[in-house]
Amino acid sequence: MKLYVTLHETSELQTDLPLEEAEERLRNALGTYFSGEAQEDGFHLEHVDRNPFRPQIAARLRVEDSGTLCVAEMKLHQVMLIFLCIWSLVVVAAAAWKGWLLLVMLPVFWGAGITAFSIGVRDARNALLEVLDAVEIIG
Repeated sequence: MKLYVTLHETSELQTDLPLEEAEERLRNALGTYFSGEAQEDGFHLEHVDRNPFRPQIAARLRVEDSGTLCVAEMKLHQVMLIFLCIWSLVVVAAAAWKGWLLLVMLPVFWGAGITAFSIGVRDARNALLEVLDAVEIIG
């Protein structure tokens, strides 16, 4: 499993579907695979699961010679990022007050957040691949 330390990932997914059918499949996936909405500039989605670190997805579709390309930008929700930062400040303050050994909690907590986000990215990408009947472009 790849870890996304930057809490951001861009995936390119290639499908043989025409643009209109790919858009329709993403619209139909709202409520089952994803929550969110279709907008003029693309789709703003969240994968439906119980992971609080699941990514926010901005998916844009464009026509390619061999079908449709979906560019999905996935990033951590701002509320969770703020939570991570505030929690880090609390840990640093507690470490200054009670002993610097408490700083061990900081990388453990961030590591857990990064791992949970990476799992959320993997699950969201797999759902997009399934909905669009696509393959991922690597590289």
